[in-house]
Formats: sequence, structure tokens, C-alpha cells
Amino acid sequence: MDRSIERRVRSPLALGALGGEDLLTAPGQRPFRDGFLATDVYETESSYVVKASVPGISADDIKITRAGGTVTLEGEVKPASVKEGRYLYQERSYGQFSRTLPLPEDAGNDVNATLENGVLVLEFAKPAERVPRTISIKSGE
Repeated sequence: MDRSIERRVRSPLALGALGGEDLLTAPGQRPFRDGFLATDVYETESSYVVKASVPGISADDIKITRAGGTVTLEGEVKPASVKEGRYLYQERSYGQFSRTLPLPEDAGNDVNATLENGVLVLEFAKPAERVPRTISIKSGE
């Protein structure tokens, strides 16, 4: 009896993002697509924040480089292995990743980096003149 898993496209919306790859290949059967690393970038009143999903990677295995107006995140996810038994299917991606993200011109050099629950968070401070502040009014009376 053939116990192979039928491979199929999960979402028609994802077809355009594959960039000509084999549409029937499951994610775990190849290394990270073009070193892809899922990220979010947003701003708060006092900082610019970069969040990256890096499940199963320790802080020692991630290299962060700031060069001019960009930040680069690099690392490697090792292929998983089982001590006993064999895989029936494997979907988790592995391999090297590298992602270079543009930063706003005024993103400061002061960076706070944390890694918790597989999410890397980088906070780049905004210059003091860009942070909103309350101005008190003195009465002349």
C-alpha cells in the first residue's frame, strides 16, 4: 500500500509568491526559500521595531549586522533528525537564512535586541527630536 502524502497547493493566493518554484513541493522538502525570513516592521512613538520569526534558533546562532540604513539578520536552522524511527513526512523548513531590511533614515544606532518564544525583536530608538513630548505652558500671572 502506498502511504505517500498527497502534496497540494494550500492557497491559490500563495501561488504568486512562489516565484516559479515547483507548486507541489511541500515546504520542508527544500531549504528556506531564497533565505526567506518572515518579518514585521512597525513604528511606535519612540522607536522602530523589527520582529522576525526564528523558531528553534538560539540567540547565539543569529548574527545581526547594522550597515548604514539597513539591518541584516543571518543564521541557520539545522535539519531535524529523529533518534528512533523514520519520518513519514517533514514540513518544517531548514537551511541558511539571510534577510536585509531597510530602516528609516532616522533610526538610531541604539538597538535593543531580545529573543523570546521564537520571536526576535529589535528596537531602534528614534531621535529625541522625533519623540512626541508634552510642553507645559507657564502662566505670566
